[in-house]
Amino acid sequence: MPNRRRKSLWVLGISLLFYLIWFATDKITITSDAEGYMQGISSREPLYPSLLFLFRGIFGEGRYLRAVVLFQSVLAAAACWRLTMALTDKFNLKWFSVSVLLGVQFAVVLLCRFAAGRKSTYCVSIESEGIAIPLYLLFVTELLLFFWYAEYRNMILAGVWAVCLICTRKQMFMAVPILVICYLGLWLKKIISRKKGVIALSSVAVILLVSWGVNYLYSFVLRGELMMPTKSMAFWAVTTLYCSDLEDAERIEDGEQRELLRTILRQINEKEWNYQYAPRNWERLAHHYGDCYDLIQFEVMYPAVYDCLDARAESVSGEEREEAADQLTWRIITALAPENWNILLSVAVSNMFMGLGNTISKASPLLIWYNLIFTVAYIGFLIRNGVKKKNRDITGAAYIIGISTAVNIGVVGMTIFAQTRYMIYNMPLVYMGMYMLLWGYWNEKNSVSLK
Repeated sequence: MPNRRRKSLWVLGISLLFYLIWFATDKITITSDAEGYMQGISSREPLYPSLLFLFRGIFGEGRYLRAVVLFQSVLAAAACWRLTMALTDKFNLKWFSVSVLLGVQFAVVLLCRFAAGRKSTYCVSIESEGIAIPLYLLFVTELLLFFWYAEYRNMILAGVWAVCLICTRKQMFMAVPILVICYLGLWLKKIISRKKGVIALSSVAVILLVSWGVNYLYSFVLRGELMMPTKSMAFWAVTTLYCSDLEDAERIEDGEQRELLRTILRQINEKEWNYQYAPRNWERLAHHYGDCYDLIQFEVMYPAVYDCLDARAESVSGEEREEAADQLTWRIITALAPENWNILLSVAVSNMFMGLGNTISKASPLLIWYNLIFTVAYIGFLIRNGVKKKNRDITGAAYIIGISTAVNIGVVGMTIFAQTRYMIYNMPLVYMGMYMLLWGYWNEKNSVSLK
């Protein structure tokens, strides 16, 4: 048996064994979000509810959740294998390096399972992260392969995984800016031809159209109505309310909107759930924002919005009510955000620092210096290799990982509190990127060719 095939089978076998251990030992965790996915409520993207519906139809009500977590475990193992073998094949890695790459991915799972105090791993939980995390790794893997080989099949697969991600979680819309930045960079650096650059950038438009089409089709089949998932603006609305003062409502001319904002902002102020009551320290500000986020959304904003809608002469229900709520939350954003842009920026930057810390390890005072040193070292390697034109393939891969990490930090930082659950996607990638940078540096100093 050729060495490459043997190594691939071993990596696949080890990956399956690791993830199936959790399938065999952990109980299925029904998360707080699970009911919404099981019911296919209008605020949820279509892919995960469709997966649950499919498995329910095949395996029956009593057994389908077990089948779902088995599928998620196998998908996680497949993503781990695919990413590890992509790097192994490209750089002809020996077993030590292969073990490090596998170990990094396994360590992140163990960290989430034990250090984060979860009752189970993501792959045996009924939540969209069960498929979103491995799909994201597959997406980044295809981007790396496209950078190295510039083959259309990798661009197509990256697009397929991007559509799946966008149709799984709102946060995963970040796949679009990641693709645009990476494709533009490859084109401008002349790593791909102008023709491929145009095709690659055009494919992003196709990804958006297909994603919208899937959402509309799913809604039409399930509810008989063409609509996108609701509550897409909730993230911005909650953050805007957190950054607003009670007096901001008085500048609103529309009577209904002014009274709604008075009600919401008065409650937020009374409960001390806005920025005025946060300590003037980026870490504590980010923590205060995170602590208040769900409280504002579920205990103040939506109850007030629904009360406002119910008070109208022509009340609405069902999906129409959710769409009307979206219109009101959008009006909240447009009314308050321009007046408080400086506070929004301050909260976003603090939240991004929190996101950076939770991507690398943990946003904790004990780990601030570690996170800072890791970030500076990573960026330093990129700059050094770029200036000296060293280890092009490794450096380019590390750039793609860095871009995807920065985009995720930016998207989360501007929209929702940056807890580990939202930052976990890039944690294994940044460590794999750092290891490959160190590996390339060591080989360079020891005059080992990476060709």
